[in-house]
Amino acid sequence: MLALLLFNATDWAYASSETACATNMYDGFDVANHNYDNMTCKKNNWMHHGSTMDEKMWMLSPYAYSGSAYHVWFVIGVGFVNGDVASRALSVFPSVYLNTEVKITSGSGTSSDPYILEL
Repeated sequence: MLALLLFNATDWAYASSETACATNMYDGFDVANHNYDNMTCKKNNWMHHGSTMDEKMWMLSPYAYSGSAYHVWFVIGVGFVNGDVASRALSVFPSVYLNTEVKITSGSGTSSDPYILEL
C-alpha cells in the first residue's frame, strides 16, 4: 500500500548527506548576523527545493509553538526550517511512504536505475 503525504521536518533533514543534520536542522546558521548562506542541511539533500527566501514548502509536522495550534513546519529555499500559520499559501511536495509489506527489490533510486518495488 502506498500513501501520499507531505514529508516531516526530520525526513528533510535525514535526506541530506551531511551527518550533522541527523541532530541539527539549523547547522550552519549564523545567529548573530542572520546569515543563511551556509545552511548545511540543504547541501546534497535530494528533498530540498529552492534557493531563495521566497521559495517555501510545507511539511507535515505541526510546529510546537506555545499557544498556537495552527503553526506548521516549513522549509525555506535557503535551507532554514521554521514554523508559520497553516493558512499561508506555500508550495507542497508530496512524498510516498511505503508500508512494511512493500519491499525494494532492486535499483539504486536514481533516474537511470529506479527502485523496483514488490508487494
